[in-house]
Amino acid sequence: MLIHSDIGVGKTSLIGTGGKDYKILMVRPPTEHADPILGSGVQEMIVRHWEEMFDGLEYLRHEGSQWDWVFLDNISLFQDIGLDDVYEGMLDRHGPPGADARKKREQYGPDRGEYRVNMWRLGQWIRHAVGAAEFNLGIMAHSFWWEPRVEDVQNSNLQPCLWPWIQGIGMPSKICGMMNIVGYMEVRTIERGSRRIPTRVLHTNKSENWYAKCQFKKPDGTSVFGNGDLVNPTLPKLLDLIAAGRPKNADDRRHRGGNTSGNDARVRRRTRKAVRS
Repeated sequence: MLIHSDIGVGKTSLIGTGGKDYKILMVRPPTEHADPILGSGVQEMIVRHWEEMFDGLEYLRHEGSQWDWVFLDNISLFQDIGLDDVYEGMLDRHGPPGADARKKREQYGPDRGEYRVNMWRLGQWIRHAVGAAEFNLGIMAHSFWWEPRVEDVQNSNLQPCLWPWIQGIGMPSKICGMMNIVGYMEVRTIERGSRRIPTRVLHTNKSENWYAKCQFKKPDGTSVFGNGDLVNPTLPKLLDLIAAGRPKNADDRRHRGGNTSGNDARVRRRTRKAVRS
């Protein structure tokens, strides 16, 4: 599942709504803040460079079944942290800090090669996390207005609209293609009598203004979310609708089993409660 929205709409808060009902691990860069969900029960793994990101992936491929959900919050911010790491690695190959060759290269910032490596690593991380099939994966992203290339419009009738902000040609559609739900969340003002109340709305059907999709269907082929909109969405509400609408013999997407009480020292070092009194 991937959810994108403008900054400050409440993506992290949505994760926090499930902290009491599910075992949730939030993987985040230091530029993403967990303050909105302190006390929620969600645990976090802070990743500062690609080595920590892939170490976390290795842990999840072996111990991921101990979590119901793992959220990357958020991919738009981590891609910049990852690019910094790739760029620093390239500079190191030009010599230690202060070396003439390094200083000359530092003048120009990241080049196409660094962006390409960062894109490849990001796609690899998502592919392996999805392919592990040990946990439910959620991704949060900022939205951006995407203008398709002329050849994209000619080949697939894609139109400009809001997509998840993931750097690189084809990257937004590649990552979205690995998701069974892509939601766009916004804040709308709902009138109740004389009151105007700002309300979060999660859209799971695409429109001319945003990209979204839902592959979870009822037996009759309609969406498990009815008209596709969830008002004041919470993670338990979203997952209950999926479970209620799917065939009886389908797997339960709410839980993946396992007991986190047996985590080893390596896990305890990598995770800590996003809960402070």
